[in-house]
Amino acid sequence: MIRRIIFRGCIRRIGGAWRRHLHDHYGELQLLYKLKSKNAAYIALNEEKNLLYSFQEVTKEKNPKLCTYSIIDGQFKLINEQVISGGLPCHLLKIEDRDLLVVACYQTGSVLVYPLDRNGIPKSASQEIIHVGFSINALRQESAHAHMISYNIHDGLIYVPDLGMDKIMVYKITDNNQLQENHQIEIPKGGGPRHMVFHPSNHYAFVMNELTGAVSLLKNNNGKFAWIQNTSSLSIDHFGEASSSAIKISKTGRFIYCGNRSNHTISILEFDEETRVLKFVGSQSTFGKTPRDFTLSPSGNWLLVANQDSDTIVVFAINEQAGLLNKAQENKESKSISCLKF
Repeated sequence: MIRRIIFRGCIRRIGGAWRRHLHDHYGELQLLYKLKSKNAAYIALNEEKNLLYSFQEVTKEKNPKLCTYSIIDGQFKLINEQVISGGLPCHLLKIEDRDLLVVACYQTGSVLVYPLDRNGIPKSASQEIIHVGFSINALRQESAHAHMISYNIHDGLIYVPDLGMDKIMVYKITDNNQLQENHQIEIPKGGGPRHMVFHPSNHYAFVMNELTGAVSLLKNNNGKFAWIQNTSSLSIDHFGEASSSAIKISKTGRFIYCGNRSNHTISILEFDEETRVLKFVGSQSTFGKTPRDFTLSPSGNWLLVANQDSDTIVVFAINEQAGLLNKAQENKESKSISCLKF
């Protein structure tokens, strides 16, 4: 019997929310439903997976909105809009076990907190935190650029990589659902931290640096992560400036996958927790252009890549022993894909 997994992707610029079936045995992707929206980008789901949250990725001057869609019988319906006071929202997350949705805005370097009602619908923003800072890359790090909302279920803290400041800002959630700065994590200058993931043991974390293609390894020291080393995710034949995107980790924590838009590849790194060695294993073409996002299936058998500028979703089978990727399927029904979620 073939088990079916439903995942939802989000289409950027021309807009749209898509519902698809993934056949877990073959990796075949089938389009089931689509809905137009304005310049949609990253998405988030609630725990029940009956609500989908997204936003309009536009500048502050164009008044972006936070959008909530109901998911009923596999179809989406816009049910709520809220004002986003920042500019170029680039990531959002429903905080697990909390009635909170948190949004990061790249242009304004800000973090917005939206309380949710008992039905999971966002209310008006209750808090806006504006990062202040810069770093050594004059073109890209002239000011703060919050780039991701990451929640660590082990310590209950929210981690916000800021590309412009070369820092991870860490917040605790107060009893009245507000964010309060807990500490900061310094990343080597010029890296531009974009996304991060936590090792299943919670002893380590990994940060994808967009501007250099380096992966920063962080170690948990008595409840606070600190930088210990950088490892390049770029192959030796890479040329030009780096433009790294997403980072994901295998279920076991052994393999780290990194998106590189500058050469249209997914890099594979292997991590040995005992020796604390993170090494480059290989680089896999995405058979497309600009892998802005990718995701691993819940089974751990598949890696799906969103090639934003070639309008394809490519499905790779994962070799569990070596961590390497083999192309299984390619879907060409989507346009300008920027985010994939199961």
